Amino acid sequence: MKKDVYTKEVEYFEKHPEEIYQAWTFGSEHSPLFDACGVVRCERSLFSAPYGCLTQVKSTNSEAATPALTKAIQSDKTLPSHPRFIEPKHLPRFAYWQRKIDKMFKTRPAPKAPARAKS
Repeated sequence: MKKDVYTKEVEYFEKHPEEIYQAWTFGSEHSPLFDACGVVRCERSLFSAPYGCLTQVKSTNSEAATPALTKAIQSDKTLPSHPRFIEPKHLPRFAYWQRKIDKMFKTRPAPKAPARAKS
């Protein structure tokens, strides 16, 4: 079975957990695991996004694209509420949510993995 970008990202951060926080921020190292919870992935600046990422929605600082999605994310006890608390053990759940959001919004652009020097 072919690995999708989310699985590859989870595997990468299992080997490089010290890079998780930087990958949560926006820039060349941004990971699609931390994209916004809506039709727009918002690859430029999370602060200008119409919707927050999973941790922002979980912390109730932002909303997801629909009230039902917002409520579901906020109810997920396995998601951390701040990017500094994200650990490799959380990343499969981030992948789960990003895949779910991809299915909800068929017009959402495909996720892009950053080019990294390490593997």
